[in-house]
Amino acid sequence: MPPFLGELMIGLTKPTLGAAYIEGMDIRTDMDRIYTCMGVCPQHDLHWDSLTGREHLLFYGRLKNLKGDALTQAVEESLKEVNLFNGGVPDKQAGRYSGSMKQRLSVAISLIGDPKLKARYGGTNIFTMTTSSALDEKVENLVMGLSPNAKMIYSMSGTQKFNIPKNEVEISDAFQAVEDAKRRYQVTAWGLTDTTMEDVFINSHARGSSLQLLDNAIVGRTVCRDLS
Repeated sequence: MPPFLGELMIGLTKPTLGAAYIEGMDIRTDMDRIYTCMGVCPQHDLHWDSLTGREHLLFYGRLKNLKGDALTQAVEESLKEVNLFNGGVPDKQAGRYSGSMKQRLSVAISLIGDPKLKARYGGTNIFTMTTSSALDEKVENLVMGLSPNAKMIYSMSGTQKFNIPKNEVEISDAFQAVEDAKRRYQVTAWGLTDTTMEDVFINSHARGSSLQLLDNAIVGRTVCRDLS
């Protein structure tokens, strides 16, 4: 079975044939440089239980070549963006975090240092939520409350997907809205993602473009996925 395209683009698997470029850098030879401008959030949280949230971000920030005041500022901004900044949370060991807090820490790790890769084929995130189909209207109201310009792109058997303009929704606001919703009704799963690698590939192919057009494109960063 061939490797998932995203695995190639983030360096988990080496290509056997062909080439692809990110910010003009070849994934076959320049992954060390690519890592300094790429943010990746895996589906499964990868943390050290004995390190604090702040220590995780200091470590990953240094991998992005951040130092001194710039590193300190980036850590604080990342913690604030995912609502992990107050109440002594940054200096608590990650092993003592709740599941939701661990997910938010993974998001912060992927975003620290303001990754340079930007979406070429659309400025939207995809918000997905699965509930009982009887709650479709409540989910739609939740999403429209987050983003008045959101557009539903899929709805079937209780699972709905919406395109949401990236400039309208803060990640921390999405987390908070979903946590509030969980207190009112059952949420089976939810996610907030960038355009997937397959979407980017399909768009470039439809325009008669080669894989080199993935240069400067975001490559499938999942910023949250909750299967509670």
